[in-house]
This record gives sequence, C-alpha cells and structure tokens, in this order.
Amino acid sequence: MGNNNKKRHPIKSSIIIALGTFIVSVMIFIASEIFLRSVAFLLGLFLLIVIILMGIIFDIIGVAVAAAQESALNAKASKKIPGAWEGVYLKKNADKVASFCNDVVGDISGTLSGSVGAALVFQLLMDVPNLNKLMLSALMAGLVASLTVGGKALAKGYAIDNSSEIIFLVGKLIKKVEDFIGLNFFPLGKVEVLELLRTIKDPSDVKKLDLSKLQKLAQEIRTEILSVISKNGGHLAPNLGVVELTLAIHSVYTSPVDKIVWDVGHQAYVHKLLTGRYDEFPTLRQYGGLSGFPKRSESLHDVFDTGHSSTSISAGLGLAKARDLNGDKYEVVAVIGDGAMTGGMAFEALNHAGHLGTKLTVILNDNEMSIAQNVGAMSAYLNRVRVDPFYTKRKEDIEYILKKIPAIGSTMVKFVDRVKDSLRYLLVPGMLFEELGFKYFGPVNGHDLNELKTVLQNTKYINKPVLVHVITKKGKGYLPAEENPDKFHGIGVFDLGTGKVKKTSNIPSYTEVFSNTLVKLGEQNPKIVAFTAAMGEGTGINKFAQKFPKRVFDVGIAEQHAVTMAAAMALEGFRPVVAIYSTFLQRAYDQVVHDVALQNAPVIFALDRAGLVGEDGPTHHGLFDISYLRHIPNLVLMAPKDENELQHMLYTASLYDGPVAVRYPRGLGVGVKLDENLHKIEIGQSEILQKGNELTLIAIGNMVPVAQEVASILLKEKGVSCTVINARFVKPLDEKTILAAQKKSRGIITLEEHCLLGGFGSAILELLQRHGISQKVLRIGLEDEFATHGNVEILREIYGLTSRKIVARIEKEFSLKDNKIKKIAVNLIGRSN
Repeated sequence: MGNNNKKRHPIKSSIIIALGTFIVSVMIFIASEIFLRSVAFLLGLFLLIVIILMGIIFDIIGVAVAAAQESALNAKASKKIPGAWEGVYLKKNADKVASFCNDVVGDISGTLSGSVGAALVFQLLMDVPNLNKLMLSALMAGLVASLTVGGKALAKGYAIDNSSEIIFLVGKLIKKVEDFIGLNFFPLGKVEVLELLRTIKDPSDVKKLDLSKLQKLAQEIRTEILSVISKNGGHLAPNLGVVELTLAIHSVYTSPVDKIVWDVGHQAYVHKLLTGRYDEFPTLRQYGGLSGFPKRSESLHDVFDTGHSSTSISAGLGLAKARDLNGDKYEVVAVIGDGAMTGGMAFEALNHAGHLGTKLTVILNDNEMSIAQNVGAMSAYLNRVRVDPFYTKRKEDIEYILKKIPAIGSTMVKFVDRVKDSLRYLLVPGMLFEELGFKYFGPVNGHDLNELKTVLQNTKYINKPVLVHVITKKGKGYLPAEENPDKFHGIGVFDLGTGKVKKTSNIPSYTEVFSNTLVKLGEQNPKIVAFTAAMGEGTGINKFAQKFPKRVFDVGIAEQHAVTMAAAMALEGFRPVVAIYSTFLQRAYDQVVHDVALQNAPVIFALDRAGLVGEDGPTHHGLFDISYLRHIPNLVLMAPKDENELQHMLYTASLYDGPVAVRYPRGLGVGVKLDENLHKIEIGQSEILQKGNELTLIAIGNMVPVAQEVASILLKEKGVSCTVINARFVKPLDEKTILAAQKKSRGIITLEEHCLLGGFGSAILELLQRHGISQKVLRIGLEDEFATHGNVEILREIYGLTSRKIVARIEKEFSLKDNKIKKIAVNLIGRSN
C-alpha cells in the first residue's frame, strides 16, 4: 500500500510548473501568430487588451473578496436584494474565490498576455521591416508589462476601498446570468446557509417553525457563530453547545414578557441572534458593536447584565418575587452551567428559592457528563410522566380522596409519599435539588429539540421551583471545539478550516511568562502550590499542573474558597500561588482581608488581566484591583513594566514572608529579552529610567513604556526634560526616590491603566500630603466610569492612555510652549549620538 503522506518538494513542483508554463506559452504564441496572420493587427491588439483587462477584473474580485466586510453584505442580504446571497457566498468562500481569481485566472491571463503580446510584436516586426526592431520590441514589452502591473496595483487599492460594493455587484451579475440561463449556481451551497436565520427578527418568529425547520435553523446558527467568532474571537464552545437549548427556550417562553437570565452570559450569542441582532452580529465584541455578554442597554430581551459567574438563580429569584409582589403573570427562567453551579452563591440562591417555594425555572446546562442510553431512556420516561399535567392533577385528586378516609387517610398519604420518595432516590438522579425544594427533571438530552420543548412546555404548569437538568456537548457541531472544549471556551481569531489560532507574534504573553516562571519556581521550591478557580488554561496554571499534578488545586468557580484554603496552607509552611483574573478576585475581597492579610499569611496573588482586557468589556476589565488592595495592611502590591520584570517579581514574591499581589496585563509582552537567572527585587524599591529637571513621570506596570515615549516626545518637540520612574510597587511606595525627584520638578505626572479613584495616583497624592508638600500632580488613568468593550488599542486612545493623548494633556495642564533653543540643542545632541 502506497504512502499517502509523501513530503512535497516545492522546488521540484515549481520547476514542473515553470516548464509547463513555458510549453503552453510557446504553443499559445504559435497559435496567436497563425491567428494574427488572418486578422488585422488592431484586432490582435484589442484581443491583448481584453486579456489584460480580464486579469485585472478578476484581480479586483479576488482582492475585494479577501477584504470585504461581512456585516455590510449580511445587512443587504437580509433585505432580500437579488444577488445578495451570491455576494455572501463569495465572502463565505473567500479563500477559494480569491485563490481562483488571483492564482488561476491571474496566471492564465499573465500567460496569455505574454504570449499574445509577443505574437503581436513578431507580426509587427514582420510587416514593418524598416523600423528599429529592438526598440519596438522593448516598447511593446514595456506597454504590456505596464498595463498589467500598473492595472493590478490600481485595482488592488480600489478593491480594498470598495470591497463590499464590488462583491455585491458581482453577485448581481451572477444572479442575472443565473436567471438568463435558468440555472442556480449555488443550489445547496453556503448561500442558503442563513436562509432561515435571516428571517428571525424576533423570538416570536422561532415559534412559527416546525421541528425540521428548527433543526435546520440550529445548523445555520452554528455556521454564523463559527464565521463571526473565527474573525472576532470570543466564547465559541459554550455557544455551540446551547444552540438547541436556546431554540427550545424561545420556542416555549415569550421573551421579553417572560424573563430569561443567562448565568455569566458568555453562552448568550444564540440568544442574541434570535432576538433581533442578526444584522449586528458581525460586530460582536468590537468597539461600538454588540457586547459579548447580555446588556440591558442593548436589548429588551436582556433582562439582567451578567459577566461573572453564579448569579443567575439569585437574579431569577429577585425577578420572580418582584413579579409576585406586583401581581404580574410571567415566567422566569435562569440558565446556569454546571461550572457556575460550583459557585457558592448558586447554592445560596437554590436554598432560598426552595425555601420560598416561588415559581421559578432553573435550567442546569451540564456539559461535563454524558447520558448512558439506559439512564437517558428511564429519565425521559420519568420526565414525561412527572411533567404531564394530567398526571399531576390525578395525583392531587387521589391524595384529596385518601385524606377524606376517616382515621387512616392521612397515614395512607404519608405511606404512599414515603414509598414514592424511596423509589425516587433510586431512580431520579437529582434528589439534592428535590431536598432543596425544587422539582427535578432530567437528565434531558440538550440536543433533542423535541424532548427539550416537551419538558419545558410541561414544567410551565408547575407552580413551584423547578430544575431542568440538561446535558449538552461543548463545541457541538465543530470537531476541533468538541475535541478541545477548554481551548475553544474563549478563543482569539482562528482559522476556521484547521481550528488553529492565528498567532501574529513570537513574543510570549504575560500569561506564558507567568506559567513558565511558576514551573521554574516549583522545581526550586517543593512547597509552592498553585490554585485556580476553574481557569487553569486562561491563567496558565495547566503547565504547572502537568509537572506537579498533586500540587495544583482547581476549586471550581469558588474564589472565596480558594483564597481561604490557600491561607490555611500558607500558615502550614506552603507558598500558595493563587492565579485569578483581577476582576474575579473582587469576589474574594473579604477572604483577602480577613483570612490572608489579617494573619499575614504568605499567599501570592497572581492577578492576570489587570488593566484593559479588550473585547470582553466592563465585567472583565481589571481596573479596580489597586483600589481594593492597596489599603489592606500587610499586603505588598507590585506591577512589572515588562515580561522580564514579571518573572523577577514572582521570584521576589516567593521569598517574601507575607501576602503579595502581582498584577500584570493580558496579551503579549513588550518583547524584551528574558533573563536566564531570576533575582530578587528589594521590596518597595523603584527604578529611575531617566533623569530630567523639569517634570517627573511616575508610572506603574504597562504604562511605564508609555511614560518613556511621552518623555521622548516632550524632549524632542518641546525641549522639556523629564525624570521617568518605574514605580514597580504600589505598596509600599519608594518614598525616598519619589520625594527626591519631586524637589527637582515643577510638577508630577502619574500614569496607570486603572481607575483614578483610589488608584496609584491617589497613593502619590497621599504621600505628598503626608509630608506637607503642595505640588501640582496630573493623574493619568481612567475616570469614574465603566470602560466599554473593544480592541485594547482603540480603548487606550478613547480613554486618553496613548503617548500622544498624554502629551497633549501635559502641554495643556503645565502650559508648555516650544523652546526652540532647547529643541535645536536636543536634535543636535541626538544627531551627534
């Protein structure tokens, strides 16, 4: 049997292609020369121009397809304009179409134009023997080359600027050809993938679809989600897993009259598509576009803002009690994942809801376990019986009759209930929820629309808390996500064909540096242990877990528990590293204060995602950790200027006999070289990066490189020299260095990617006030507002954290004017250096 995995030989293949092209070109030349003998020269020239134009036109299409914005195409397609779907098809198959237009047609047109052009020259030389044949040949070759190359260059720029319009125009032309010849070029292609989805303007449209159409709609939704997330990044696996469940919910309940709360909300993309946001969906997680989480300000169908875990049941219970007190009649549904159910808040809410007995439906989306065939069949049977309104009514009637029997009636009812409960303990897997006061149904196959609709429809008649246990598969319908659900839980831009993330740089991320440093520290110190709250992949703990599986504790979504458990281990001689996103540590504030800091337990908090995190938005930006940590006694708080300093800070924290928090941003490092050997940084010691005598820039964390840029611009453009200090520590501050620099400056500028209220700048102001110093301080950071979602670079521009925006603020606040003599001196010194 032959080997189908032979290595390709590009040199050999290229030689074969070149040789083939040569042979074909010679044949075309001979054919063209014979053809030109029987036609006028101008007709041959016309033919050449047509061939060149053909290449340019297809080049335009190819470039336009690659550059088109899908949002514009989808908006037009939703209006059912003829040819729009052909345009969408071109965009959906961009790689193939661009390859055909540029590589296939481009190569063919190039070969044809070269051969025909040569034949024209040859014919011209034959007919006009007295002309300078060499010069004429050169001019003709130059004309062909300039028309081809110049035309293509011009076409590329035009195509990029007008990509959507070009594709739509091509689609209309294709449509006209289709109508003329009576054929549909795309009968079952991706053109019809969104045939149903584009008609869903409101959840009421979902109710009109029968089962077969709902199943087709599920396929279309998965296609759209894959298309958009592959370009924008986002939470892929969770959303692919809840497609049928979301369709069932909107088939049974009437949003926004009925209230649907999504826990965390990272799985609400399907909900967005079904609630009138299809046209905007390509803007998901982009600045000015749709949020990646439910937002009340975005839609009436989003009844509660979410972003952090385990809140849905509490919110649902609040909505249900408000309904009851207002005398309203609507359903309340809380959808919560099995991961979110590990949070203590979820159990607090379950306990309270069961105690109150309020009508509330909780849907537990469980994507960690499978349904064995026998359990599934038995559960389906029991669910059908238990949720059948006829069964419930007959049961109540029988109990009423039994109770009327003198002397023994009530005893018989209790005996029947005991027998029933015993059977349920054996046959029903959700007795924990039953004991909490919920009516339990499940497990239900979360990808069986018919079963889901039946169960949800019938539970509406139960006037008490209900929990429906649904089993789904994360990443359903996309093999790479099914096989690696953790990797595709939240993912950046990736290749849809291969599932591989499109890495744009070889610079390691801060998370990678943390992960590698933790392993190195773990090898040196066996007492180092690591904690994560269900975010092993995101925080970089997984690498440590592979090396030291017994020294890692994934506590689930239970940050409070993680911090207190870590504190206890620290008091017994271990060095716990608690890796938690900055925004998630907020949930364990009390434990940081009472269980860690009060006991001076040497716990290391690795605060990933500090500062602006980008597309996940306000619930995930780490903009408050300095404010909620720096006032806690015993706690040391530091932030590195780059990835190299991060590894030294982690090493320093591992040696410090007390609690330490190290905050660092999301994303790639600066690109500096990483030291092989780790060294200790003196606690509370800053770093002077450059000295000046007019202004002092004091920056923390990833704003240090920005401060250096600002100082460079001020010196070059205004002749203003600045001292730049890398603070390193928010607490304790390097008071000696800061006060010494202050004496030589007319003003201080603090820079932080953090909120200003209670932040790093506030700490500097407090320092000056303690020493009775009155000096102008300009604090650069985020004002008293929640930052929106969008690309980090865009957000920094909007919130004034770029070097140019900061320079403008400084010029205005300190009334800086051009000092031409200083500028000349600076430029002369710069050139001489």
